[in-house]
Amino acid sequence: MTAATPLTLQALDNLSVLHNPYPLYRQLRETAPVLWDPVRHHWTVTRHHEVTQALRSPALHAVPRRLGPRTPPTLRLLNSAMLDSDPPEHTRRRRAFTQAFTPRLIADLAPAITHRVDTLLDRVHDHGHMDLIDDLAAPLPLHTIGQLLGIPEQHRPLVHAGARGYARLWGGDDTDQTTVGQAVRDVTAAIDYCRELITQRRHAPRSDMISRLASPAGRASSLSDGELAANLFMVFTAGHYTTTDFLGNAVIALAHHPHQWQLLRTSPALALPAVTELLRYEAPVQFVIRLAAQDLTLAGRHITTGQLVVLLLAAANRDPRAFPDPDHLDLTRTPNHHLALGSGIHSCLGTALTRTQGEITLRRLATRTPHLRPACDTIHWKTTAGLRGPLRLPVRWD
Repeated sequence: MTAATPLTLQALDNLSVLHNPYPLYRQLRETAPVLWDPVRHHWTVTRHHEVTQALRSPALHAVPRRLGPRTPPTLRLLNSAMLDSDPPEHTRRRRAFTQAFTPRLIADLAPAITHRVDTLLDRVHDHGHMDLIDDLAAPLPLHTIGQLLGIPEQHRPLVHAGARGYARLWGGDDTDQTTVGQAVRDVTAAIDYCRELITQRRHAPRSDMISRLASPAGRASSLSDGELAANLFMVFTAGHYTTTDFLGNAVIALAHHPHQWQLLRTSPALALPAVTELLRYEAPVQFVIRLAAQDLTLAGRHITTGQLVVLLLAAANRDPRAFPDPDHLDLTRTPNHHLALGSGIHSCLGTALTRTQGEITLRRLATRTPHLRPACDTIHWKTTAGLRGPLRLPVRWD
Protein backbone atom coordinates (compact mmCIF):
# COMPACT_ATOMS: atom_id res chain seq x y z
CA MET A 1 0.00 0.00 0.00
CA THR A 2 1.36 3.41 -0.89
CA ALA A 3 1.18 6.50 1.27
CA ALA A 4 -1.38 7.92 -1.13
CA THR A 5 -3.85 5.09 -0.51
CA PRO A 6 -6.81 6.52 1.42
CA LEU A 7 -7.48 5.09 4.86
CA THR A 8 -10.79 3.52 3.89
CA LEU A 9 -12.00 0.06 2.98
CA GLN A 10 -11.91 1.24 -0.62
CA ALA A 11 -8.20 0.39 -0.43
CA LEU A 12 -9.20 -3.29 -0.32
CA ASP A 13 -10.00 -2.97 -4.02
CA ASN A 14 -6.23 -2.87 -4.51
CA LEU A 15 -5.13 -6.44 -5.27
CA SER A 16 -1.90 -6.09 -3.29
CA VAL A 17 -3.94 -5.08 -0.24
CA LEU A 18 -6.35 -7.94 -0.87
CA HIS A 19 -3.39 -10.33 -0.84
CA ASN A 20 -2.27 -8.97 2.55
CA PRO A 21 -4.74 -6.57 4.20
CA TYR A 22 -3.04 -6.55 7.60
CA PRO A 23 -0.71 -3.53 7.05
CA LEU A 24 -3.81 -1.49 6.14
CA TYR A 25 -5.63 -2.83 9.18
CA ARG A 26 -2.68 -1.85 11.39
CA GLN A 27 -2.63 1.67 9.97
CA LEU A 28 -6.38 2.07 10.45
CA ARG A 29 -6.16 0.71 13.98
CA GLU A 30 -3.34 2.99 15.06
CA THR A 31 -4.39 6.22 13.34
CA ALA A 32 -8.18 6.14 13.32
CA PRO A 33 -9.72 3.21 15.25
CA VAL A 34 -13.24 4.53 14.56
CA LEU A 35 -13.16 6.18 11.15
CA TRP A 36 -15.83 7.80 8.99
CA ASP A 37 -15.47 6.72 5.35
CA PRO A 38 -16.65 9.66 3.20
CA VAL A 39 -16.57 7.55 0.04
CA ARG A 40 -18.76 4.67 1.13
CA HIS A 41 -20.58 6.56 3.89
CA HIS A 42 -20.01 4.23 6.79
CA TRP A 43 -17.96 3.97 9.97
CA THR A 44 -15.06 1.50 10.23
CA VAL A 45 -14.12 0.10 13.64
CA THR A 46 -10.81 -1.73 14.03
CA ARG A 47 -9.67 -2.09 17.66
CA HIS A 48 -10.53 -5.16 19.75
CA HIS A 49 -12.19 -3.28 22.61
CA GLU A 50 -14.45 -1.17 20.39
CA VAL A 51 -15.33 -4.04 18.03
CA THR A 52 -16.27 -6.24 21.00
CA GLN A 53 -18.33 -3.39 22.47
CA ALA A 54 -20.10 -2.88 19.15
CA LEU A 55 -20.84 -6.59 18.62
CA ARG A 56 -22.58 -6.71 21.98
CA SER A 57 -24.34 -3.36 21.74
CA PRO A 58 -28.17 -3.41 21.44
CA ALA A 59 -27.84 -0.07 19.63
CA LEU A 60 -26.39 -1.82 16.56
CA HIS A 61 -28.70 -4.05 14.55
CA ALA A 62 -28.38 -6.42 11.64
CA VAL A 63 -28.56 -4.70 8.26
CA PRO A 64 -31.80 -5.32 6.31
CA ARG A 65 -31.18 -6.94 2.95
CA ARG A 66 -31.66 -4.59 0.00
CA LEU A 67 -34.39 -6.07 -2.18
CA GLY A 68 -35.80 -4.36 -5.24
CA PRO A 69 -39.48 -4.36 -6.24
CA ARG A 70 -38.81 -7.12 -8.78
CA THR A 71 -37.15 -9.46 -6.28
CA PRO A 72 -38.83 -12.90 -6.52
CA PRO A 73 -40.98 -13.80 -3.48
CA THR A 74 -38.75 -16.75 -2.61
CA LEU A 75 -35.69 -14.53 -2.32
CA ARG A 76 -37.64 -12.17 -0.07
CA LEU A 77 -37.75 -15.01 2.45
CA LEU A 78 -34.04 -14.41 3.07
CA ASN A 79 -34.99 -11.35 5.11
CA SER A 80 -36.29 -13.80 7.70
CA ALA A 81 -32.86 -15.39 8.15
CA MET A 82 -31.61 -15.14 11.73
CA LEU A 83 -28.35 -13.65 10.44
CA ASP A 84 -30.28 -10.61 9.20
CA SER A 85 -32.77 -10.18 12.03
CA ASP A 86 -32.84 -8.86 15.58
CA PRO A 87 -34.78 -9.74 18.75
CA PRO A 88 -37.44 -10.83 19.23
CA GLU A 89 -37.54 -12.43 15.75
CA HIS A 90 -33.86 -13.38 15.90
CA THR A 91 -34.32 -15.07 19.29
CA ARG A 92 -37.25 -17.13 18.07
CA ARG A 93 -35.49 -18.20 14.87
CA ARG A 94 -32.14 -18.98 16.44
CA ARG A 95 -33.70 -21.00 19.25
CA ALA A 96 -35.20 -23.33 16.68
CA PHE A 97 -31.77 -24.25 15.32
CA THR A 98 -29.71 -24.45 18.51
CA GLN A 99 -30.77 -28.08 18.92
CA ALA A 100 -28.75 -28.90 15.78
CA PHE A 101 -25.51 -27.48 17.15
CA THR A 102 -25.21 -28.48 20.79
CA PRO A 103 -21.62 -29.34 21.81
CA ARG A 104 -22.70 -32.88 22.75
CA LEU A 105 -24.31 -33.51 19.37
CA ILE A 106 -21.25 -32.16 17.57
CA ALA A 107 -18.96 -34.32 19.74
CA ASP A 108 -21.01 -37.36 18.71
CA LEU A 109 -20.23 -36.49 15.07
CA ALA A 110 -16.46 -36.63 15.64
CA PRO A 111 -15.99 -40.29 14.58
CA ALA A 112 -17.94 -39.70 11.35
CA ILE A 113 -15.94 -36.53 10.61
CA THR A 114 -12.67 -38.40 11.23
CA HIS A 115 -13.79 -41.17 8.88
CA ARG A 116 -14.69 -38.63 6.20
CA VAL A 117 -11.34 -36.85 6.48
CA ASP A 118 -9.50 -40.17 6.17
CA THR A 119 -11.64 -41.21 3.22
CA LEU A 120 -10.83 -37.97 1.38
CA LEU A 121 -7.12 -38.31 2.19
CA ASP A 122 -7.11 -41.97 1.10
CA ARG A 123 -8.11 -40.85 -2.40
CA VAL A 124 -5.04 -38.68 -2.84
CA HIS A 125 -2.44 -39.87 -0.32
CA ASP A 126 -0.43 -42.08 -2.65
CA HIS A 127 -0.29 -39.33 -5.29
CA GLY A 128 1.72 -37.10 -2.97
CA HIS A 129 -0.26 -34.02 -3.97
CA MET A 130 -3.77 -32.55 -4.07
CA ASP A 131 -5.66 -29.31 -4.27
CA LEU A 132 -6.46 -28.81 -0.60
CA ILE A 133 -9.64 -26.87 -1.42
CA ASP A 134 -11.16 -29.16 -4.06
CA ASP A 135 -10.03 -32.44 -2.52
CA LEU A 136 -10.51 -31.82 1.21
CA ALA A 137 -11.48 -28.37 2.53
CA ALA A 138 -14.62 -27.99 0.37
CA PRO A 139 -16.06 -31.53 0.29
CA LEU A 140 -15.58 -32.17 4.04
CA PRO A 141 -17.87 -29.44 5.48
CA LEU A 142 -20.30 -29.82 2.59
CA HIS A 143 -20.78 -33.47 3.54
CA THR A 144 -20.84 -32.75 7.29
CA ILE A 145 -23.46 -29.99 7.27
CA GLY A 146 -25.59 -31.90 4.76
CA GLN A 147 -25.48 -34.99 6.94
CA LEU A 148 -26.12 -33.03 10.14
CA LEU A 149 -29.20 -31.27 8.76
CA GLY A 150 -30.50 -34.31 6.89
CA ILE A 151 -30.23 -33.12 3.27
CA PRO A 152 -29.93 -36.22 1.05
CA GLU A 153 -26.54 -36.55 -0.59
CA GLN A 154 -27.94 -36.61 -4.12
CA HIS A 155 -29.62 -33.22 -3.56
CA ARG A 156 -26.73 -31.43 -1.86
CA PRO A 157 -25.33 -30.18 -5.20
CA LEU A 158 -28.63 -28.35 -5.81
CA VAL A 159 -28.43 -26.57 -2.44
CA HIS A 160 -24.70 -25.98 -2.94
CA ALA A 161 -25.43 -24.27 -6.27
CA GLY A 162 -27.84 -22.00 -4.39
CA ALA A 163 -25.12 -21.19 -1.86
CA ARG A 164 -22.76 -20.20 -4.68
CA GLY A 165 -25.51 -18.07 -6.16
CA TYR A 166 -26.03 -16.37 -2.82
CA ALA A 167 -22.32 -15.48 -2.67
CA ARG A 168 -22.52 -13.96 -6.15
CA LEU A 169 -25.62 -11.91 -5.35
CA TRP A 170 -24.61 -10.54 -1.93
CA GLY A 171 -20.91 -11.27 -1.59
CA GLY A 172 -19.65 -8.38 -3.69
CA ASP A 173 -18.44 -10.41 -6.68
CA ASP A 174 -18.54 -8.64 -10.04
CA THR A 175 -21.26 -10.28 -12.10
CA ASP A 176 -23.02 -9.57 -15.36
CA GLN A 177 -26.78 -9.78 -15.82
CA THR A 178 -26.61 -13.33 -17.18
CA THR A 179 -24.71 -14.50 -14.13
CA VAL A 180 -27.06 -12.61 -11.81
CA GLY A 181 -30.05 -14.24 -13.45
CA GLN A 182 -28.57 -17.71 -12.98
CA ALA A 183 -27.68 -16.92 -9.38
CA VAL A 184 -31.28 -15.85 -8.68
CA ARG A 185 -32.56 -19.10 -10.20
CA ASP A 186 -30.09 -21.18 -8.19
CA VAL A 187 -30.97 -19.53 -4.87
CA THR A 188 -34.69 -19.79 -5.63
CA ALA A 189 -34.39 -23.49 -6.51
CA ALA A 190 -32.43 -24.21 -3.32
CA ILE A 191 -34.92 -22.49 -1.02
CA ASP A 192 -37.90 -24.06 -2.83
CA TYR A 193 -36.25 -27.46 -2.42
CA CYS A 194 -35.80 -26.83 1.32
CA ARG A 195 -39.51 -26.06 1.60
CA GLU A 196 -40.37 -29.28 -0.22
CA LEU A 197 -38.05 -31.25 2.05
CA ILE A 198 -39.69 -29.75 5.15
CA THR A 199 -43.13 -30.83 3.86
CA GLN A 200 -41.85 -34.32 3.08
CA ARG A 201 -40.29 -34.77 6.52
CA ARG A 202 -43.42 -33.50 8.25
CA HIS A 203 -45.47 -36.23 6.58
CA ALA A 204 -42.79 -38.93 6.65
CA PRO A 205 -40.32 -38.07 9.41
CA ARG A 206 -36.87 -39.63 9.68
CA SER A 207 -34.19 -39.53 12.33
CA ASP A 208 -32.65 -36.31 11.05
CA MET A 209 -32.56 -32.66 12.02
CA ILE A 210 -35.01 -31.48 9.35
CA SER A 211 -37.61 -33.91 10.69
CA ARG A 212 -37.14 -32.52 14.20
CA LEU A 213 -37.33 -28.96 12.92
CA ALA A 214 -40.49 -29.73 10.93
CA SER A 215 -42.20 -31.49 13.82
CA PRO A 216 -45.28 -29.63 15.15
CA ALA A 217 -43.94 -30.33 18.66
CA GLY A 218 -40.42 -29.04 17.92
CA ARG A 219 -38.82 -25.73 18.83
CA ALA A 220 -39.32 -24.57 15.26
CA SER A 221 -43.11 -24.85 15.47
CA SER A 222 -43.39 -21.06 15.75
CA LEU A 223 -41.66 -20.62 12.38
CA SER A 224 -43.51 -20.60 9.09
CA ASP A 225 -42.33 -23.02 6.41
CA GLY A 226 -40.85 -20.09 4.53
CA GLU A 227 -38.87 -18.90 7.58
CA LEU A 228 -37.69 -22.43 8.25
CA ALA A 229 -36.62 -22.99 4.64
CA ALA A 230 -34.72 -19.69 4.42
CA ASN A 231 -32.86 -20.36 7.66
CA LEU A 232 -32.15 -23.95 6.70
CA PHE A 233 -30.62 -22.70 3.45
CA MET A 234 -28.56 -20.06 5.25
CA VAL A 235 -27.28 -22.53 7.88
CA PHE A 236 -26.24 -24.88 5.07
CA THR A 237 -24.51 -22.02 3.23
CA ALA A 238 -22.64 -20.66 6.24
CA GLY A 239 -21.94 -24.13 7.56
CA HIS A 240 -19.57 -25.10 4.79
CA TYR A 241 -18.18 -21.89 3.26
CA THR A 242 -16.48 -20.57 6.39
CA THR A 243 -14.96 -23.95 7.27
CA THR A 244 -13.60 -24.33 3.75
CA ASP A 245 -11.94 -20.92 3.97
CA PHE A 246 -10.62 -21.60 7.46
CA LEU A 247 -8.91 -24.86 6.46
CA GLY A 248 -7.25 -23.21 3.47
CA ASN A 249 -6.12 -20.25 5.59
CA ALA A 250 -4.82 -22.58 8.30
CA VAL A 251 -2.55 -24.55 5.97
CA ILE A 252 -1.16 -21.35 4.43
CA ALA A 253 -0.47 -19.85 7.88
CA LEU A 254 1.26 -23.01 9.09
CA ALA A 255 3.38 -23.11 5.93
CA HIS A 256 4.53 -19.57 6.71
CA HIS A 257 5.37 -20.63 10.29
CA PRO A 258 7.23 -23.95 9.90
CA HIS A 259 8.19 -24.08 13.59
CA GLN A 260 4.51 -24.00 14.52
CA TRP A 261 3.75 -26.74 11.98
CA GLN A 262 6.58 -28.79 13.49
CA LEU A 263 5.09 -28.20 16.95
CA LEU A 264 1.71 -29.48 15.77
CA ARG A 265 3.31 -32.51 14.10
CA THR A 266 5.06 -33.53 17.30
CA SER A 267 2.14 -32.63 19.57
CA PRO A 268 -1.16 -33.47 17.80
CA ALA A 269 -3.00 -32.72 21.05
CA LEU A 270 -2.39 -29.05 20.23
CA ALA A 271 -4.88 -29.30 17.36
CA LEU A 272 -7.75 -27.69 19.30
CA PRO A 273 -5.84 -24.64 20.60
CA ALA A 274 -4.29 -24.47 17.12
CA VAL A 275 -7.78 -23.98 15.65
CA THR A 276 -8.42 -21.11 18.07
CA GLU A 277 -5.15 -19.38 17.21
CA LEU A 278 -5.51 -19.94 13.46
CA LEU A 279 -9.01 -18.45 13.55
CA ARG A 280 -7.55 -15.39 15.26
CA TYR A 281 -4.57 -15.13 12.95
CA GLU A 282 -6.44 -15.45 9.64
CA ALA A 283 -10.17 -15.01 10.11
CA PRO A 284 -12.32 -16.38 7.26
CA VAL A 285 -14.90 -13.64 7.92
CA GLN A 286 -12.97 -10.37 7.84
CA PHE A 287 -15.77 -7.99 8.80
CA VAL A 288 -19.47 -7.72 9.58
CA ILE A 289 -21.78 -4.76 9.01
CA ARG A 290 -24.25 -3.30 11.48
CA LEU A 291 -26.85 -0.51 11.37
CA ALA A 292 -27.12 2.05 14.15
CA ALA A 293 -30.67 1.77 15.48
CA GLN A 294 -29.95 4.61 17.90
CA ASP A 295 -27.15 7.06 18.57
CA LEU A 296 -24.04 5.70 20.28
CA THR A 297 -20.42 6.63 20.96
CA LEU A 298 -17.35 4.50 20.23
CA ALA A 299 -13.84 5.70 21.11
CA GLY A 300 -15.16 9.24 21.41
CA ARG A 301 -16.79 9.24 17.94
CA HIS A 302 -20.52 9.95 17.71
CA ILE A 303 -22.42 7.50 15.52
CA THR A 304 -25.86 8.66 14.43
CA THR A 305 -29.01 6.59 14.04
CA GLY A 306 -29.26 5.16 10.53
CA GLN A 307 -25.52 5.08 9.83
CA LEU A 308 -23.73 1.87 8.81
CA VAL A 309 -20.88 0.52 10.91
CA VAL A 310 -18.29 -1.92 9.55
CA LEU A 311 -16.69 -4.01 12.30
CA LEU A 312 -13.29 -5.26 11.13
CA LEU A 313 -13.00 -8.54 13.03
CA ALA A 314 -9.68 -9.37 11.39
CA ALA A 315 -8.17 -6.05 12.44
CA ALA A 316 -9.39 -6.52 16.02
CA ASN A 317 -7.80 -9.98 16.05
CA ARG A 318 -4.38 -8.41 15.37
CA ASP A 319 -4.74 -5.67 18.00
CA PRO A 320 -1.59 -5.61 20.20
CA ARG A 321 -3.70 -4.25 23.08
CA ALA A 322 -5.49 -7.61 23.21
CA PHE A 323 -2.85 -10.00 21.82
CA PRO A 324 0.90 -9.70 22.52
CA ASP A 325 2.93 -9.94 19.30
CA PRO A 326 -0.31 -10.33 17.29
CA ASP A 327 1.31 -10.84 13.88
CA HIS A 328 3.07 -13.95 15.16
CA LEU A 329 1.28 -17.30 15.01
CA ASP A 330 1.48 -19.00 18.43
CA LEU A 331 -0.48 -22.25 18.74
CA THR A 332 -0.04 -22.17 22.53
CA ARG A 333 -1.42 -18.62 22.93
CA THR A 334 -3.56 -18.15 26.02
CA PRO A 335 -5.81 -16.40 26.71
CA ASN A 336 -7.15 -16.01 23.20
CA HIS A 337 -10.35 -13.98 23.03
CA HIS A 338 -10.51 -13.68 19.26
CA LEU A 339 -13.58 -12.39 17.41
CA ALA A 340 -13.36 -14.53 14.28
CA LEU A 341 -16.68 -16.19 15.09
CA GLY A 342 -18.32 -13.01 16.36
CA SER A 343 -19.64 -12.18 19.82
CA GLY A 344 -23.01 -11.42 21.31
CA ILE A 345 -26.35 -12.60 19.97
CA HIS A 346 -25.07 -12.98 16.40
CA SER A 347 -22.07 -15.13 17.30
CA CYS A 348 -21.57 -18.07 14.99
CA LEU A 349 -24.19 -20.76 15.60
CA GLY A 350 -21.82 -23.44 14.28
CA THR A 351 -18.80 -22.58 16.46
CA ALA A 352 -18.54 -26.08 17.93
CA LEU A 353 -18.85 -27.67 14.49
CA THR A 354 -16.15 -25.42 13.01
CA ARG A 355 -13.76 -26.22 15.86
CA THR A 356 -14.41 -29.95 15.69
CA GLN A 357 -13.88 -30.18 11.93
CA GLY A 358 -10.78 -27.99 12.18
CA GLU A 359 -9.28 -29.96 15.06
CA ILE A 360 -9.81 -33.33 13.39
CA THR A 361 -8.54 -32.17 10.00
CA LEU A 362 -5.38 -30.57 11.39
CA ARG A 363 -4.65 -33.62 13.52
CA ARG A 364 -5.07 -36.03 10.60
CA LEU A 365 -2.99 -33.83 8.26
CA ALA A 366 -0.20 -33.61 10.85
CA THR A 367 -0.27 -37.39 11.29
CA ARG A 368 -0.75 -38.54 7.71
CA THR A 369 1.00 -35.81 5.71
CA PRO A 370 3.66 -34.44 8.10
CA HIS A 371 5.65 -32.91 5.22
CA LEU A 372 2.64 -31.08 3.77
CA ARG A 373 3.55 -27.80 2.03
CA PRO A 374 2.10 -25.52 -0.66
CA ALA A 375 3.10 -26.52 -4.18
CA CYS A 376 2.98 -22.97 -5.58
CA ASP A 377 4.40 -19.60 -4.60
CA THR A 378 1.35 -17.48 -5.45
CA ILE A 379 -1.95 -17.71 -3.57
CA HIS A 380 -5.08 -16.70 -5.48
CA TRP A 381 -7.39 -15.23 -2.85
CA LYS A 382 -11.15 -14.85 -3.08
CA THR A 383 -12.42 -11.43 -4.05
CA THR A 384 -15.76 -11.87 -2.26
CA ALA A 385 -16.25 -8.93 0.09
CA GLY A 386 -15.56 -9.76 3.71
CA LEU A 387 -14.57 -13.40 3.13
CA ARG A 388 -10.92 -14.45 3.10
CA GLY A 389 -9.74 -17.77 1.77
CA PRO A 390 -7.81 -19.24 -1.16
CA LEU A 391 -9.67 -20.13 -4.34
CA ARG A 392 -7.23 -22.99 -4.92
CA LEU A 393 -4.39 -24.40 -2.87
CA PRO A 394 -2.14 -27.03 -4.53
CA VAL A 395 -0.14 -28.85 -1.84
CA ARG A 396 2.31 -31.73 -1.85
CA TRP A 397 4.04 -34.05 0.58
CA ASP A 398 6.81 -36.63 0.47
